[in-house]
Amino acid sequence: MVRTSENTRIFDPSRTFVLGDPELNIIGSRQLLAKWRHIGRGPVFYRLGRKIVYHGEDLNAWADAQRVKPSPPENSENPPHEGRVSIREAKPS
Repeated sequence: MVRTSENTRIFDPSRTFVLGDPELNIIGSRQLLAKWRHIGRGPVFYRLGRKIVYHGEDLNAWADAQRVKPSPPENSENPPHEGRVSIREAKPS
């Protein structure tokens, strides 16, 4: 899916995803998703017996909530990397 200007559309909102679907790898491994479910983090899911199911619309909502908008540097006169010395420059010859 393509990202729109209003909402993230990484996942097909009308589709259901189950553990093992390769599309879920963009969020994390099976183990990470299990850990998040255990501690109450991560995207909304359904437990249908022993099967874990994610709805595409819920995955997109969770992805939207993870969005981070970078803030500009406090001192806009100096770019963030100005004045830093690279490791190669700092090594003695």
